[in-house]
Amino acid sequence: MSQAYRSRRMARWTGLVVAAALLAPVAGTAALAQTPPSPEGLWYTKNNESIIRVHPCADEADAMCGTLAWMKEPNDKNGQPKIDTFNRDASKKGRPMLGVDILLPMRPDTDHWKGKAYNPEDGKTYDITFKVQADNNDAADLRGCILSFLCQTQVFNRASEVPGGDPTLAADANAGHKHRGKRDLKTSAHR
Repeated sequence: MSQAYRSRRMARWTGLVVAAALLAPVAGTAALAQTPPSPEGLWYTKNNESIIRVHPCADEADAMCGTLAWMKEPNDKNGQPKIDTFNRDASKKGRPMLGVDILLPMRPDTDHWKGKAYNPEDGKTYDITFKVQADNNDAADLRGCILSFLCQTQVFNRASEVPGGDPTLAADANAGHKHRGKRDLKTSAHR
């Protein structure tokens, strides 16, 4: 091998190493910018009809779930707690609505969280995205779709606490369920 060939090869190799070193911080910053804001906390649904507690899923790393924690009208016309009447899973029909998982494992996807939502009004599950608004950390857009082109968006607003306390936290503790990383959401809702 000639000296000139070795010099060109070394220069090319050095150039690649320098370029990689210069681009590494930029690539790392771009990856960090892709992580959406955490949806963890308490969220009022449309028209403040209910509150969903968004928390880390118990059995799925890096995923968030949402449990129905409060309802403006928790009882039916007979004064009994509302139940999950329309669930397609017969084993889940008849369970009390409070404590039902509404937002099913959502995972980070660029600037939003992507997962599924259970609609107890029809017993169906829909594809959703949950995006904390960039200009208002106390609001989020929940977009649900039947097909990729039949979608509806609702705005959820943060709640500072569950009126009367969160019965799902006590139910989880009594049943032995623990949400990974669960905190007192009354104080962490406005992070």
